[in-house]
Amino acid sequence: MKNMENQTILDNIEKEVFKQLKLQGFKRKGRTFNRKTEEGIYQVINFQTGQYPIGDNYEVPGLRENLYGKFTINLGICVEEIFVINFPHNTKDFYLEYDCQFRNRLGTLMKGNDYWWPLTKNPEAVISEIIEGMNSLGLPWLNLFATREQIMANSKHLDKGRVKFDLGIIMLKIDKEKGTSLIQEYVNELKPSQKGHKEVVLEIAKELGLKINKTSA
Repeated sequence: MKNMENQTILDNIEKEVFKQLKLQGFKRKGRTFNRKTEEGIYQVINFQTGQYPIGDNYEVPGLRENLYGKFTINLGICVEEIFVINFPHNTKDFYLEYDCQFRNRLGTLMKGNDYWWPLTKNPEAVISEIIEGMNSLGLPWLNLFATREQIMANSKHLDKGRVKFDLGIIMLKIDKEKGTSLIQEYVNELKPSQKGHKEVVLEIAKELGLKINKTSA
């Protein structure tokens, strides 16, 4: 019964937030909202609830928190040409949070940490805070990456990891020579311990018709 009550509370919060997002061009499926800002570029907003704790020792302070009865809001950017590398011939007209290559959370932008809101029976203050945070921080973060040119220009706001490879794939749509150069830089920077990943990247490059050297010059 408690779970049903939590779902109803979140439904009501989502409904009020979506009223605002709909005005800005977002569409909704389940707990996820999408807006296409450029051909092949999708902004994604997703409401995620905390899992029900299983077992007496589920909660481990500092390692695994009990987030049941709370929710967070995921933000993401899905770039179609990167998505199809992993899922060839499987483009969609609506993308989910886990399809995204670039991610953040509204709570992190607003609070500076991984914040989860409580599912309260009187959610008016929570709704107001989320709408304000979305307008002042969430949507501006998403809009940093509304086009391929903007993604390239604002790449300093993205996590590291394989971001240079992803940026290279994006740049291929803008300038093939520069895109190829970025992917070559990425390959050059991979460590010997990343040999398996390097082979995967080289195979992708080959399939894209790119000339990438296995070793740096």
